[in-house]
Amino acid sequence: FLHRRPDDKGGWEWSASGVRKVLYRLPQVLEAIENGETVIVTEGEKDVHTFEHYGYVATCCSGGAQGWRKEFGDIFKGANVVLCGDQDVAGQSYLRQVRESLTSAANVSKVELPALFKDITDWHEARGSQDDIDLMIDKASAFSRVVLEDANTTFSATSIQFSDPGSTNHESLLYSNSDVMNVVPMWGYDDPPPMKWIVDGAVPENYITILGADGGTGKSFLALELMYCVATGTPFLGSEVEKSRVLYVDYELEETDQKRRWSRVLAARGESQYSTALEGVVFFIKPMDSLSNKEVINRLVETALRLDIGLVVIDSLTIGLGADATSQEVVTRVMKSLEKLPTVLAIDHVTHAVRNSNLSSASVYGSVMKRNGARSMLMLGRADGGGLILRQNKTNFGKERDVVCFELVFEENEGPDQLEQRLSIDEVVSGTSESDHQTRPANLRRCRRRC
Repeated sequence: FLHRRPDDKGGWEWSASGVRKVLYRLPQVLEAIENGETVIVTEGEKDVHTFEHYGYVATCCSGGAQGWRKEFGDIFKGANVVLCGDQDVAGQSYLRQVRESLTSAANVSKVELPALFKDITDWHEARGSQDDIDLMIDKASAFSRVVLEDANTTFSATSIQFSDPGSTNHESLLYSNSDVMNVVPMWGYDDPPPMKWIVDGAVPENYITILGADGGTGKSFLALELMYCVATGTPFLGSEVEKSRVLYVDYELEETDQKRRWSRVLAARGESQYSTALEGVVFFIKPMDSLSNKEVINRLVETALRLDIGLVVIDSLTIGLGADATSQEVVTRVMKSLEKLPTVLAIDHVTHAVRNSNLSSASVYGSVMKRNGARSMLMLGRADGGGLILRQNKTNFGKERDVVCFELVFEENEGPDQLEQRLSIDEVVSGTSESDHQTRPANLRRCRRRC
């Protein structure tokens, strides 16, 4: 759902920036808690209405599975709470997040929906009855707080229950009361939504993408350019983007230095930091500790949720680790932690000098688990005859995108804070090696950045 608020001019502004977010049906929730009634927390408004149809008090937050705030838990002091989320990974993750906030609730339990039903509304529309839903609430299982932060945590197989796999009764498939995993039937489900991209074909939405290059190549400037494009909905190097808010997490530069760079990128677009197009959509943060600290990850996740961030840029991944980048254990733990964030573009350093001739086989410094944990990898290298080449050398979703060649030209006599940008796309790429001419796609594009 899109959000809007009055603009004090008789119209509306399509933003919730600055608006305090509260729970859906908050007055009814407060009254129910005061009267000792059970309150049900769902994942969306539609499911709230379904429970209300059966006479229950229910609530949810705006923003779906990504919208819960820790402070909401304080509302449920002494309350009897039943959780009922969607039967997917996002839904179960949402329930764990809600459960973690309910530190002062008297009792917390979770509804176990029958297999093949994606949510309570799906169940209601198929076969719902008052007696059945009352029984479902009565039999809701206790839901303990479980923190899945430690990659070394092990779980007992005895806590996972399965029915007879040969049963023809789909509803007899038992989902575990544990948060470890769910058995998901791979038949009879609705078609999944289409793949979405922050940058078409290059940066998949809600996954990790790594941008690797030598130091001084211009990868941070390129990332800032991408930040501008995503925040304003402007095509990036000829590719369409999904407009969203962006958070730049910097482990290399101080705030003032980053603002100098950002000002130059804005000047190239004929903009400044006072542009209304940027208000409330671009943010910068310099963490005081490394990504290996789970509290830093938790704070980043909270910040991303609070600011409704769609893209998180991390500059750079190796420095941000704050630990041995060659350690498979460390890198695996951090990469899994980063999956809690929305779409991530992690800038990183490569193991050796990268030219256009070896971009397809280039890799970033450290453990191979960086590459394994990313769903897309973009490599930036210098062309033999000048300019830069951006090549995708890994993607888990479709074929690798076309190679893009562009230039960053700095003219210091115009002043360090002045940047002119001219973009041209044509069929000719000058300055690349003969081998690249032989292997590059026919529609290889050339983009020129000038400052």
